[in-house]
Amino acid sequence: MILDRSFHHSAIRAVEARDPSEDFLKRGRPDIAFHVLLQALGSPLNREELLRTYVHTVDDKVIDVDPQIRLPRNYDRFIGLLEQLYEKNSVPPGEQPLLRIRECTLQKLVRESGASAVVAFSTVGKPASAKEACSLMVETDSPTVLIGGFAHSHFSQSTVQLADHVFSIDKEPLDAWVVAARIIYEYECGIHLPQRRLQG
Repeated sequence: MILDRSFHHSAIRAVEARDPSEDFLKRGRPDIAFHVLLQALGSPLNREELLRTYVHTVDDKVIDVDPQIRLPRNYDRFIGLLEQLYEKNSVPPGEQPLLRIRECTLQKLVRESGASAVVAFSTVGKPASAKEACSLMVETDSPTVLIGGFAHSHFSQSTVQLADHVFSIDKEPLDAWVVAARIIYEYECGIHLPQRRLQG
């Protein structure tokens, strides 16, 4: 069962009691991943096959997301898909899954990405507009972006150390899917993708 703090608060508290060292503020919000994935996968950047999206979990698992997947728009169906993924390790099972889950640290995932620059977005980062941050990313061949998919707390120090740049794009905390939408759009503008799609 995928735990959601809105519905399974007592179960999540039990997990916290068994492992008090766990950063429990980063657990139990699959709805955040759901909204971020819808934003990312529905973007023109993804449709042009210029975006790869991954979900890194608090227990060091990575969900590889095929750019061609069409996620259900209904949250309950999305949760059902995740439960199937955790049970079978891939959805659909077979040689070409649209979702695959595997053991992988964030450090290893960043290395695998071959990133020329790693950019993280956090309220404790250097103040910069989304456009300014993306201007830097456009200048690199293959930037990797880190967006925190949790409701509270901040990136761990080990995560911050992975980043070449950490930016804050607003004076207040923004929802992760808002950050994702703004960064994707500004990056699209930086590479002139809207104009190219309209002319094509």
